[in-house]
Amino acid sequence: MRLLLLCVTLLLAVSLPSRAQVARETAFLGQPLIYAKDGKLHGCGVRVFATEAPTQEGAPIFALDTSIQLDLQLGGMFVKFTAFRAKFRNGKFESRAIEQVERGWFRVDGTSPTKPKDGKVIATVEPVGGVMYRTEQLEDFQMLTAIVAGKTMELGLKLKGDTGDTVRFGPVQLSEAEKDRFQACIADLMAEAKK
Repeated sequence: MRLLLLCVTLLLAVSLPSRAQVARETAFLGQPLIYAKDGKLHGCGVRVFATEAPTQEGAPIFALDTSIQLDLQLGGMFVKFTAFRAKFRNGKFESRAIEQVERGWFRVDGTSPTKPKDGKVIATVEPVGGVMYRTEQLEDFQMLTAIVAGKTMELGLKLKGDTGDTVRFGPVQLSEAEKDRFQACIADLMAEAKK
């Protein structure tokens, strides 16, 4: 029986290489984002940040800094993905190396992952090396509210040189005050949209 299970596992691994993805549970920290220009609110979102301890002592810490937002001025939902490796020595920051992100996506509750509208991806300016895009569907707004509500989120990220996406999953940690601030931002944004 064990041999049969091993053979089936190997056959699936060989026959479905494009579907194989590394997945790891991750502790995501969230931060509400509020976008305004000249005192006029035009966007609300959440920043999602995570770090991963190095596998070897003295190696850099991997960090990802992403966001998902609704922006009325830009006309839809937008996502952004950046990543870097940072070195510390004796508890002090020593250096940071930007990772080149080739693609990224969010997904909640088995929904379709976010995709760039019309396939258009924009390179980030600060920091250089990331990607951002307007999502394909406005329904991704429900994904944003689910993330803020504490649902388990999946975040897929492919770095230059990787063979496929690495999927990180877990809830985004936000305090009750931060959740309330996000909800207030969305309520104000909807009121602004009706003007």
